[in-house]
Amino acid sequence: MSQQQQLSANQIAYLNRAMSDGKGLIEIGELARGLGKRPDNVKRKLERIFRRIIYSI
Repeated sequence: MSQQQQLSANQIAYLNRAMSDGKGLIEIGELARGLGKRPDNVKRKLERIFRRIIYSI
């Protein structure tokens, strides 16, 4: 099982600002910066999650 981490107040504020500026959409690069992660790692993680969701349907 993976360990879940809590977002800091600064990360939450950054992501909220990025989403509101993009009218609910957020670029992977912005998401990665807000989480303090590398964009390629975030992209791979999202791809794995979406694959799991699609295959479970």
